[in-house]
Amino acid sequence: MSTHSPTRTFVVATAVLTVVFVLLAIAACGTAKPSQAHASTVVAYTSTAPLLRPLADPRAEIEALVTGPALRERVRQNLGLTAQGLAAYTIDCTDRTSSSLQFVITVTGPDKVMAARISQAAAAMLVEMRREAQRASLRRAEQILRAEIPRVSRKDRPLLRQRLRDLRGLEQTVTGDLTVVT
Repeated sequence: MSTHSPTRTFVVATAVLTVVFVLLAIAACGTAKPSQAHASTVVAYTSTAPLLRPLADPRAEIEALVTGPALRERVRQNLGLTAQGLAAYTIDCTDRTSSSLQFVITVTGPDKVMAARISQAAAAMLVEMRREAQRASLRRAEQILRAEIPRVSRKDRPLLRQRLRDLRGLEQTVTGDLTVVT
């Protein structure tokens, strides 16, 4: 017959249950997902003159730019993040209106402040990328005009030279077709 006292059995059972509950708590903490922070920035699109290469499908093209690797790389460099640091955040774009004129760039990740910084940087980099695309379009138009000057009659050359100067001025002042709203 066993010589265990009821007190000893109670102590052992309590210790075993305590260990089980601690292990369950540790397992639950290890599998719990950390809460995700969200931050958003709104960008507005305004169609431009054909010379400045307006977007044919603003919704699709802006969403592709926002979710693409070129924008992520610019954001990473702009904020001085590592690739691994930025990988903890998702950058998404949704159309705010049915007319495709405003877009919401939403960043989701572990830190609200960093999510807001990434959202704002993504919006700024998106605006800059569109501005660069429009300036490139103007430079191509300048190249075409320069190539045409020797081919036209002497009396038409001053007009083409004036248009070339106009394009250069426009290239310096183009602001793009996107604006950060908030």
